[in-house]
Amino acid sequence: MIRPQAGEALTQGRMGPGADLLFVNPPGPDDDTWIRCQHRTGQRAPDGTVWPQTALAQLAALFPDRTVSVIDANARRLDWAEFGAQVQRARPRWYVTLLSGPTLQSDLQGVTLAKRAGARTVALGLLATPLAHSLLERYPALDYVLCGEPELTLRELVDTVDNTALQRTRPIERLFGPADEAPWPQTLGAVRGLAWRHEGQVIINASRPLIPRLDDLPLPLHRLLPLGKYSAPAVEAPSAVVVTGRGCLGNCCFCPKHIVYQDTLRVRSPESIVAELIELQRLGVHNVTLQANLFTACRDQVADLCRLIGAEGLALSWSCTSRPDTVDEELVRLMARAGCRRITWAIESGAERILQRSGKGSQAAAQAEQALAWSRAAGIHNWGSFLLGLPGETEESIRRTIALAVALRLERVSFDLAVPHPGTPFYRQAAASGWLRQGVSVIEGDPSGPAVVEYPRLKAAQLELWRERAYCEWAMSPGSLWGHLHILKQARAGRLMLGRQPLTAAEENALLHSRPLLFASE
Repeated sequence: MIRPQAGEALTQGRMGPGADLLFVNPPGPDDDTWIRCQHRTGQRAPDGTVWPQTALAQLAALFPDRTVSVIDANARRLDWAEFGAQVQRARPRWYVTLLSGPTLQSDLQGVTLAKRAGARTVALGLLATPLAHSLLERYPALDYVLCGEPELTLRELVDTVDNTALQRTRPIERLFGPADEAPWPQTLGAVRGLAWRHEGQVIINASRPLIPRLDDLPLPLHRLLPLGKYSAPAVEAPSAVVVTGRGCLGNCCFCPKHIVYQDTLRVRSPESIVAELIELQRLGVHNVTLQANLFTACRDQVADLCRLIGAEGLALSWSCTSRPDTVDEELVRLMARAGCRRITWAIESGAERILQRSGKGSQAAAQAEQALAWSRAAGIHNWGSFLLGLPGETEESIRRTIALAVALRLERVSFDLAVPHPGTPFYRQAAASGWLRQGVSVIEGDPSGPAVVEYPRLKAAQLELWRERAYCEWAMSPGSLWGHLHILKQARAGRLMLGRQPLTAAEENALLHSRPLLFASE
């Protein structure tokens, strides 16, 4: 068994026997680190990132009247034998896990272990919602699937099965509106947002409305998490994730917000967010990711949050994601003064027609250059994220994307392969248009590859090679020396070639000495 390191014991969940609810992040495939999250799609973690399990801590907070534990095997690097032993030792009544596409088989292996230990098994996540029926049909060890926003559905499910609704504390009871005030005990068919089985038949209940006020949720129980294990490039442990909002008013066809949040945007108040930051600082955390589908979607919220962080004197470094068209110079300066040290700009493509066709709208290169200049002047590090393989992608549009990534002088970039996740407009369009690659599972699609879409003028194998070339072109450009050796080291280790086959010396040489793309034009 892996023992906590010095200073870690205060942030570990209680692992005594007989836990009512056990929230888990099981081991991942290939002995690698993986990202599972309620608010983003799953993927192989870039560069050893260990993603904080705030979603599990949030769910645990819904049960102040019950015994709860968390096992984050991914963070603690538990193998399956160690993980299985801990599940057996906990002997939970309920086993709750996130599902993601790239980790699906590992996630279900954990479900099977828990079922053998006598637990009721529950799954949630962006993959679970659109595939609830097929998951329950194919995997008998899985008892329940939470569709949509999971917190209230899980609480009502447990209360219905265990007949514990009358044990709810007053703050938890206030989360449930008049429509949830059914006589107790009630039947599983009345639990909105639940997928389950009845006499061997899969039942999908009526959907549950979104929680109107995110401030009404209790603060996540970060103290249950191994905070000292969470880190990322340029982010030292201990670190944490704080969710500042859910949803986005944008219409990007590939965004997972379509799966649960649709066209809604709900943000937490600055006071609620700062209360969580104060608790994290008390737990010894000074590096935080402020997570939202688009952090700067509500300017007033961000500006007021930054002012409140300053007024409270919080000594935190934090990062976020943004779009160049949602910031101004004053806001960027406020963010820097409040401790923002890094912005990952969601740029996606350098070709205007690709942005328009994917629903992202107009985003001129000059606009991106201006936003990054403001950020750079304020002392904030600029990272960028790009997607290759969006609808209409061609080799020429990829050249434009690479040229923009180079021109922006980003300190770090990600070139991900676009994945049409079930439940998104991109998936529906790809399925109808015949873009899904044969012989490759789109359900298990990973942005690091293999590619799961292809087009008449751009095959999947070409997309994979262009991703390699994009990294190498960027790594050779001025201003990105910090990332050059790292990218080349990844390539030699095989991580760039989809995590499967390493580049040969000849392939690497060909990529590094191919025609420069800096001045490509359509």
